[in-house]
Amino acid sequence: MSADSAGRSASSGAGLAGISPDARLEQDLQLESVDLVALDALLRQRYGPEVDLLGFVADLDIDEMIALTVSDVVRRVEAVRS
Repeated sequence: MSADSAGRSASSGAGLAGISPDARLEQDLQLESVDLVALDALLRQRYGPEVDLLGFVADLDIDEMIALTVSDVVRRVEAVRS
């Protein structure tokens, strides 16, 4: 996902309806490392620094990173907020 397309999607809401909880960040959504950094920053800003998505991902093995889904990110946010 390029920064340009991410910006258009975020600002217009385009494409968000087609994202399912089981969508994989890398393979299905084509997030690159720079996109993951941006997502981490947005989640920290919204939910607090304890979300630490980058730290969470750093503790995963390569297969787990590849398989990381939207619902995994949601569970991470929910876990640190409770």
